[in-house]
Amino acid sequence: MDFRALAELIMLSLFGLSTFVFAVGLSVRLFLAPTLRELFGRQPTPDPGVQLLPERLTRIEERLESLEHTLGEVADATSFDRALKASSED
Repeated sequence: MDFRALAELIMLSLFGLSTFVFAVGLSVRLFLAPTLRELFGRQPTPDPGVQLLPERLTRIEERLESLEHTLGEVADATSFDRALKASSED
């Protein structure tokens, strides 16, 4: 067995393996890492409708309070009109 040929074979194998490892690392860094970052690193963006929900709910509550106030005024005016008609009939 020729030790020189074996040493050359081992040296070429190590050189080829180191080149292969470098190429794989570069490929992962350039192509696979950004893809994985986009797939798993991105936080889900909230729906714009969900962000507006508290504001819309506040506006609805304000309108409801306004309607309740108006309805109370109408009820008061109706009872006043009835009282006025009752006093004029007497």
